[in-house]
Amino acid sequence: MIHPRIPAMFCVVGLLGGAALGACDDDNGQTRSTGTLQPGAGTSSGTGTSSGTGTSTAAGTGNANNMGAGTTGAGTSGTGTATGTGTAGGTAAGAGAAGTSGTSSSAGTAGTTGIGSAGGGAAGSTGAALPGAQGGAGASAINAMNLDDSQILFVADTLDAGEVEQAQAAMPKLTTANVRDFAQEMINDHGPARSQLMQLAGQMMLTPSPSDVSTELQRESESMVTSLNNATADTADRLYIEGQVRAHAQAVLLIDQLIAAADTDALRTQLTDMHATVQEHLDRARELNDMLD
Repeated sequence: MIHPRIPAMFCVVGLLGGAALGACDDDNGQTRSTGTLQPGAGTSSGTGTSSGTGTSTAAGTGNANNMGAGTTGAGTSGTGTATGTGTAGGTAAGAGAAGTSGTSSSAGTAGTTGIGSAGGGAAGSTGAALPGAQGGAGASAINAMNLDDSQILFVADTLDAGEVEQAQAAMPKLTTANVRDFAQEMINDHGPARSQLMQLAGQMMLTPSPSDVSTELQRESESMVTSLNNATADTADRLYIEGQVRAHAQAVLLIDQLIAAADTDALRTQLTDMHATVQEHLDRARELNDMLD
């Protein structure tokens, strides 16, 4: 039994769109709002994981009186957070937008969903191992950059002398006509070149003097001569031509150093002519070597 002096009040609580709604009626038929409670959710896009939490509250209070007017309920929005972790470890946070104020006839709007974009890092590409190209046969490492002109003259003469001596040692055992012709060409070209060098030394009033470079060249040439003397007719052609490819390749590189180290124009000119001749011999020796394969 309801006491006649106490106003009867009926409250209804329901759910609308996932939000809790509360409304109470008093004796005068007026409605007051109890506000809403709406969670704001933060989301994140990107590579990795993302989580977001948010709360939103809206509270409305009204004082029932004889006029039955309720005060406006004010809704406060929660903030949403979002974290994302990409490959490169990026992070981002999003915040829910503020909810609109509640009124006596409507509930406060919940905060909008916060959106956080996760940082992404580009993965490094896998390096592929590439095989190195096969190197050609290397010549002996000889440094002639510190020689003076007299030593340069001696080195150039040693190169010419070695070509003549090796050709003379190989000739009696060579069986291929083209290889024999090449050996004779070495004698014909490098023999006179020695005379030209000695003539230049006289003009420069220099006496050719030995050095570590010339000594090494002599040792290598003598070793080849010994091998040719011990070769048979079946092996002499290939042994000689392979040795000529190596010797001329080394000579081309060495003459480049001699030209750079020379102090006089006359000597540089002589060496430049020598370089051209030796390069031609190298090209011919390579052709013969390919022919013998």
